Amino acid sequence: ANLHKIKVGMSAKEVIKILGKPTDIQMSDGPYYWCYSTNSFDSFLYPAESGLRPSYMLLEMGSPNGHVSKIFEFHD
Repeated sequence: ANLHKIKVGMSAKEVIKILGKPTDIQMSDGPYYWCYSTNSFDSFLYPAESGLRPSYMLLEMGSPNGHVSKIFEFHD
């Protein structure tokens, strides 16, 4: 359920308060990408048979301590 609480415009502090620290942080020509492994996400929201469970989520951040500018979910 916490995944759905993340919205564009949220601050880095707000994201960390909800999801914790990212699994990985990457930088690509300016924006920072915070990566979260979703293996531990609630199986009730993403039952295996639905095929909807993302394998990981990226948040594009304007700077290391900036705000969420884009949200990406990646599926296997």
